[in-house]
Formats: sequence, structure tokens, C-alpha cells
Amino acid sequence: GCAPTTMKQTEPTTKLALNDRVTIELTTMTALGDVIGRHEGLVVFVPYGLPGERVEVEINHVRRHFVRGKIVQRFNTSPDRVEAPCKVFGVCGGCQWQHVAYDAQLRFKTDIVREQLTGIGKFADPPVRPCVASPQPYEYRNRMQFSVSERGRPGFHAPGTREIHDVIEIEDCHISHPEIREHLRALAAAE
Repeated sequence: GCAPTTMKQTEPTTKLALNDRVTIELTTMTALGDVIGRHEGLVVFVPYGLPGERVEVEINHVRRHFVRGKIVQRFNTSPDRVEAPCKVFGVCGGCQWQHVAYDAQLRFKTDIVREQLTGIGKFADPPVRPCVASPQPYEYRNRMQFSVSERGRPGFHAPGTREIHDVIEIEDCHISHPEIREHLRALAAAE
């Protein structure tokens, strides 16, 4: 007899190019804070969005089976969106979650753990408990690694860059421990 044939399932390959713009619905948060949307089956990773938002995205990174893009227009706003307290959020590259209400962060992070256990770990129905809220959602980080700008100021590299001229100088960092924040403000005030 004839052996059964199996059809190899192929992932969509990109038909998008750099600077193309597409409108997509964002659906799923990732562990690194990006949100996934799809365009004609192709995965589109988008930073600083939220599930449920419909957005126009400009493609800025192209790979064979996925693309990355930045939001250029938001057609609706998720109820989980909040104003980030940091004035350089989204520019400095130090944080990915400040635009998300804290209770929503906990829900999304619980979902991410469950998804990773089922998708990567192959557990059928993992008993994932809800993430435990921190009593202090800001000023918790006691270790920070800064880059130094051309002017000798502390900062972070803009996302996707490593050049000294791409360091975003910061005067304050809301996630860092109060003593670190004090030192940052003192360095910023020193001329």
C-alpha cells in the first residue's frame, strides 16, 4: 500500500516591507511587553500597545515569519491603558509596562505564565495562580545599569540601539529605589 502523505504546514511569510503601514487588532501580550497582532496571518509584534486596541502600525523590522512595527495611530484605547508617570517612557528603553494599569499587568503576566507552560512546556492545564501584587509597584529596583551619554550623563539606550549618541539622558527613574532616584536627580542638577 501507499504510505500516507503529510502536508507540511507552513507559516505565513512576510509580504510586508520596511515602512509599510497596516491596520491590525492587538490580541496578546508577550513576556517582553510587546503585543501581538496579525496581518493576513503574519505575526506583528508591537511595543506599547494593549490587547483590544485597533492600531495602524508602521513596519520597522522585517523577518521571514514575523515583523515588528510601531504604533502611528490608535483607533481605540484599551480600558487597561494609563498615563505613564515617566516623561521618557517609550523613548528611553528602560521600561515596557508603565502604560498598563497595575491590576491589568498582573492579569497579563498570569496569562503569560499560563501560555508559556502550555505552549513551551506542553502542560495541558497548568494550575497557575494569579500573580501576587507588589506592595510597591514603583521604586522597587535596587540595581540599575546605566549608559553614559556624550555629555557624561546617565541614561538608557533608545530601544534597538547601542551607540553613545543614542543614550537618552534621564533625570529620574520611577522604578528605581528612592536612593538611586536621589542620586539621579543630584547628577542632573550638577552642571
